[in-house]
Amino acid sequence: MSLKPILFSLCILLGACANQEPQGSITEEQRSTAQLEALLRHWEYLDARVNGKLGEADRTALAQFRSDWAIPDSAGRDVVITYLRREHEKTSAKDAFPIEGMACSIENPYPQPRETAHWTGKCVNGKLQGYGTLSWKFLRRGEWTEATTKGTMTDGIMNGPVISVHPGSYVYEGNYVEFRRQGKGKMVRENGWTYVGNWNDNVADGQGTVTSPSGESFSGIFKRGCLPGPAGGFITFGPSERRCEERAAQADG
Repeated sequence: MSLKPILFSLCILLGACANQEPQGSITEEQRSTAQLEALLRHWEYLDARVNGKLGEADRTALAQFRSDWAIPDSAGRDVVITYLRREHEKTSAKDAFPIEGMACSIENPYPQPRETAHWTGKCVNGKLQGYGTLSWKFLRRGEWTEATTKGTMTDGIMNGPVISVHPGSYVYEGNYVEFRRQGKGKMVRENGWTYVGNWNDNVADGQGTVTSPSGESFSGIFKRGCLPGPAGGFITFGPSERRCEERAAQADG
């Protein structure tokens, strides 16, 4: 008679199996680390892949993120994750973010580390008015960055033609509707990819043309930022490629 059934029964009766992880399963520590790594990559603090272990690259990225946001060492990983998820009060939407040097404020839905806002146009009754340049200065991986948008404000809302420059990310020239890319516009990414076409709610949507850094052009109809690539996968201007794949799978299912 095999001993395996007897040993398994004893294991259950004595409770010895209760804390054992099935072989190949993910521990809570690995799950938390994987989540931390994925979020650090999302905010471009980390390029490494998830491996369930906090390596040197991960620790360096985590330390830099803590430094940028001035998160004390005493704050645990769960606190850092609330910052990365944009669930912490310092990272949540603010309707009255002050403009430096004037009695005006502006909505700031995505606060960045140590951020300040500046405006070169007019301030009337607490609202930004007329044509000018709105600039945001903040820390990014330990270095000061300034993103600028030139356009026309009406009661603190920017509509119409704009030129928006985000160093290390993209340059957008086109139409805005309430601070969001809407209508015709052109985006040139730092990696050399260019999109010219229609935008809807901040993502490429509708007819457009994409040009690669090598000069190859692809035209088609984007759906919520996604265009199937000629060799598989997706060309994206807005969501991640993974998000495009998930939507395609849902549509096929």
